This record gives sequence, C-alpha cells and structure tokens, in this order.
Amino acid sequence: MKLHKRNYQVIGFSGAVCFLFGVGYFLVRREFSLYVLVNILLGAAMGGFYLYSNLKEVSKLFVSPGRRGAKNIAITTALVLGIVIGVNLLSNRFYFGRDLTRDKVSSISEYSVKAVQWVKQPIEILVFSTGKDNSVEKYLLDSYGFYNRNISYRFVDPERNPQLAQRYGVTKAGQAVVTHKDGFLLLEAVTEEKLTNAVTRITQSVKNYVYFLQGHGEHIVDDFNTNQGYGLLWNELKNENYFVFKLKFEPPNYYIPGNCTILIVAGPRRMFTTLEVKAVREFLENGGRALFLLDPNVKTGLEELVTDWGIALENDCVLDVVFPSLIERAMAGMSGRKAQPRPVFQVMVNGFPEHEITRAMKERAVFMSVARSMKPVEKQEVNLNLKVEPLALTTSKGWSETHLDGLFTNAKISSDVFSRRGPLNVALLSTKGTPEADSRMIVIGDSDFVNNEYFNQLYNRDFFMNCMAFISAQASHIS
Repeated sequence: MKLHKRNYQVIGFSGAVCFLFGVGYFLVRREFSLYVLVNILLGAAMGGFYLYSNLKEVSKLFVSPGRRGAKNIAITTALVLGIVIGVNLLSNRFYFGRDLTRDKVSSISEYSVKAVQWVKQPIEILVFSTGKDNSVEKYLLDSYGFYNRNISYRFVDPERNPQLAQRYGVTKAGQAVVTHKDGFLLLEAVTEEKLTNAVTRITQSVKNYVYFLQGHGEHIVDDFNTNQGYGLLWNELKNENYFVFKLKFEPPNYYIPGNCTILIVAGPRRMFTTLEVKAVREFLENGGRALFLLDPNVKTGLEELVTDWGIALENDCVLDVVFPSLIERAMAGMSGRKAQPRPVFQVMVNGFPEHEITRAMKERAVFMSVARSMKPVEKQEVNLNLKVEPLALTTSKGWSETHLDGLFTNAKISSDVFSRRGPLNVALLSTKGTPEADSRMIVIGDSDFVNNEYFNQLYNRDFFMNCMAFISAQASHIS
C-alpha cells in the first residue's frame, strides 16, 4: 500500500524529532543509556526512510527558486548534518574495531574493559621502540584509548631520547612505561595482562603494601630457584596489584613502615626478640593486619601475641595416618612383631566453614605439608572485643601428634591414634574492633603450602589469595 505524501512527511518529521532529542539528551546529560540509543537509532531509521522514499522531492529542494528553496536546503542540510553527528557520537561511545590478527593478540578482555573504564585521571603509555613494525602494539593500545579517552600513548625511540629512557629506568627496546599523576610503572613488554595490571595498580585509590618479614629464617620471598622459595607467590601478589616488599628489623630501629597494609610472617625458624614482638604487637593494635604462617615444632616468641588475639597454637603436628592392611599385619605377626600405623606429613584440608573467604571453596581442597593445629581460646580468657572464626579444617583422617621428638627423629608416632582425630583447625581468623575499622589476623599452621613446590597444587593458591583479599578489604577479589 502506497503511503500518502503527508504520511511520509510525518515519518520524516518524527524521525528528526527522535534523533535530535536523543543527541540533545546525550549532550546535556553526558549519559549514554539504552533510552538515548533507541531514540537516535529510531530517528535515523525514520529519517533515512523518508529521504529514500522521497529522493525526487528531496532533489528538487536544492533547485527550488527563492526563499522556499533556501529554506528547504537548510532543513535538509540540518537533517543530514544531524545524522553525521549522531554517527560520530556512536562511534566515539562504542568501539567497533576488529582484531584481524590470526591469534587474536590485539583483542582485550571484558576484565580489561572494566578496569580501564574506572580511570578518571589522564594516563600516558610510553612505548620505547627503535622504529620497527609496531602494528600489533598500536592496535592493542588503540583499544584502551577507545574505551577510555583518558588513556593515551606514544612511541619513543630510546636512542634518540636517552634522557627520557634513563629517567624511567628503561634499558632496552620493547619496554613500556605507564605514567600517572601518582607515579609510573615500568613494563617489560606491551601485553594486555601487563597493561591492565599496571593501569589498575597505578590508579587504585587504596594501595595495598605487603611487607614480608625476614631475618628469622623465613621463606625467601623472591627465590624462584628452590622448592622452599616464595617466588611464585611473590609474582602472584604483584600480578594481583599488591606492592610487595621485604622487611628486616635493624637494631635499634624496630618499626614497621607506616604504609604497611599487610604484614606477613612466613615460616620463621628462630625466636623474635622482645623488641621485635613489641613492634608487631603495636602494628596490630594500631589497626594493622597480619598473616602468620607458623610451622610446628618451632618456637618463635609470637605465641603469646597470637594467644592474646584469641588463638591458641597447639604444640603438635597434623598427620594423615596410614593404618596397616590385613596382609601387613599378618606378615608382621609371623615375624613376631606388631604392624604400626605410618605417618604421612602431607595432609588434605577440605573443611571450609561458611565465611566470606571460603565461600567458593566448597568441594575443593588444599594440600598442606607438616602443619600444626590450633583452636580458639576460651571466651572468658580473652578480650570480648575479639571474634575468632575457623577457616580451614583437616579431614576426619587428620590426627594430632604431640610426641614431636620421636616423630621428627625417626617418624615414630604414639599409640593413642584415635584420641586426637580430626577434623582439626589449621587456619583461624581473628578480628578486633568495629566492622568499619578493624584489625585482622589470620594464622595458618603451615608455611610450606604456598612455597614454589606446593603453590599451584590443588587450591592452595586460591585459599591464600582469598585470605589476602579479605584482610586487605578487597572482597571483590575473592574467588
């Protein structure tokens, strides 16, 4: 059915109104919502339909004599100009680029998009290059710029600008620097992971500074070469936007830096002095947060401090016990001896009570090696302002061995196996203060479960990083 000429005019006029209203709403409110998008698209569609259906009439507008012709030309020009402006607004608001590389190396993930959208202050990315083909890096950097106009970049030749390279510590081509009003971060290469982490770290309003205490035989945090090192954890913390440092008390300066967000004591093998314990205690009492990984059969001097926070460390070692089979017992009986249970120092931890830290740990497990158990101190013995909560327990096969001399000397276990069976607490959380301003301490009875050997086994990494997220008040990072 052919529409009447007046109907075409109504459609064209309505389209112009919708389109201009959508554009005007966006310009005034600076808010691009679905409502605005529908108005612009509907207006453009109706206007386009009107122009297409009246090509002859529209062409006559530009040759009509007199004022009417000039007026019609002005109206049509305004309509076309409005459509062009609208298309530009859409292209500026939405990124329509396509990754044409074979391995999709230039695409950025949804996580990166969300991260860069939070940037409120200008960021400039300096890519130090000697002039080779940078098309992949350029496309990747363009993606960040499209999603947030506060992010810009430029390529710098380190040979022509040695002073700039020296200023940022650049030593080779291919490195990049993310600059912000709060400082800069040096990247070894231009990749999405490194760029997004750098943007997040340099712009986050609350920066978490993690200090690993050293000097008492603790695990070496930047050691990547031995099983006992913490190199993998060191890298993981940096990738999760923590600023990580080593701290060693140097007499007579027994203090913890004022910017310390989290203090970690990981597997000390020697006693803390009275002044060192005092420094840790004052840090906690002033709102500090700490994570203690304390192994069995080691006296550290921190026991009284931990007890004051409502956590009693057991002087034991948690084992999984393998009982002799019928055949083993029969063979032992034939030789005139009794088959004994065998200790297994690696224990499975799969009991995770309901808590924010462990909400995603159901039906998961953590693998610990040479761990100790602990329990909450009785309420009447501690400050009522404390709240102690269990975080992780062994399986029912876990067993608390208290005869440590025989255990660690010749792997001998005592006979009362059934009297101290699991589940046993191997991690407790203690909080003091109000929910808005509280101090937090997490004590875990094993320091080996996040060393280079065990860090990526089962869900060891997840449990530790969830503990870090909670005590640093980053609940959104708990997974």
